[in-house]
Amino acid sequence: MAAIHVILVLLAVFQGGSLQRTYSEASTQELLESVFVAIEKLSAFFKSDYSQVNVDGLFGLRLGQGQLIAALKEGGDLTYDLASRLEALEEEVEFTCQQVLPYVEARDEEYFKRFRLTVEDPYMLPYTPIDLHPPATNRTITDTTSYNEEAGDICLSKIMGTFVHDDVPVPVCTSDEDCFQMMTKQGTTGYTLTHQLLYFILGHKMDCERELQDVAGQEVDIADIEARMCEEIYQDALQLIQDGDVPSGDQDLFMEQISLCGVLGFQNFMRSDWMKMVLKWPSSEGCFTLQLTPQQENVARQMRSLMSGLKKKVDRQRAERSCDQPNPPTGRKLLREFPMRDGCMAHKSGLGFSTLATYLRHLLMSVPRNK
Repeated sequence: MAAIHVILVLLAVFQGGSLQRTYSEASTQELLESVFVAIEKLSAFFKSDYSQVNVDGLFGLRLGQGQLIAALKEGGDLTYDLASRLEALEEEVEFTCQQVLPYVEARDEEYFKRFRLTVEDPYMLPYTPIDLHPPATNRTITDTTSYNEEAGDICLSKIMGTFVHDDVPVPVCTSDEDCFQMMTKQGTTGYTLTHQLLYFILGHKMDCERELQDVAGQEVDIADIEARMCEEIYQDALQLIQDGDVPSGDQDLFMEQISLCGVLGFQNFMRSDWMKMVLKWPSSEGCFTLQLTPQQENVARQMRSLMSGLKKKVDRQRAERSCDQPNPPTGRKLLREFPMRDGCMAHKSGLGFSTLATYLRHLLMSVPRNK
């Protein structure tokens, strides 16, 4: 009798474990489909309004496109349906990016020349799944000053070899002590911290790991610097969540935190509750919006009007290959916001795309494969 009881208990445990795994697989499939639908809709939005995309939106598309390409390479045994949808999505993104480039260049030719390498092709980055172990206590923030965009842009352009000093461009992968100290300064937070990480991501994109490691010295490993930054970014992200959601004004920072650490493989950012939260943010158009004050909305209308004129100019340039009209004045800084149609925002929507693409790659690793 006792033996029968043991067998029944073991059977119940086994069945329970089996049911748990089935439930987990079903949840992953459901979440994967939700992310797939959201990113397909967002991609279609960008394709329909490509003339309004700025450098920031294009950066998000390129960052996310790298995740799609990597998922395709890793997904040789994905089901035909998943592989086909993934391939079609990546092709659509590439088409949109190619359409966007002339408009970005026409908006500010000098700035485009300086930062074209950040947006002209996908970000293919080193990716190793890593679990961080951030401390449970709140970290100490010693630097609350705003990010120095001018100095930061100079450091980024030096990495790309597009910075010109005394009419002479610096070599690609130039990383000096001043830039390295700025980009590794501890105790920072918010956009300052994510832009510090962006410096190293761009270094990976430009194959500058050796040069960065030379500046860091033998006692410091670049991978350890990135891990330290993402531990701190993860703690910052937790602080942004209030009552199970992130306020509208902080959502772009939250997605920047997820995107930049997620593309490097840090698994702490791949939380299903965060995925479900982000999936609630897109508008009916599929894009990401921002609540504007009446004054900001007035500025947004003026900017959209400028862009309407710019679209006509670029269209003529494509047809005639010449145009003598001056470029409209625009914002100069990398990672700035720009209004698109229906209240959609280029920077925030670009970050939304890269976040969803990072989620998609992660979830595709967990779904059943062809045998």
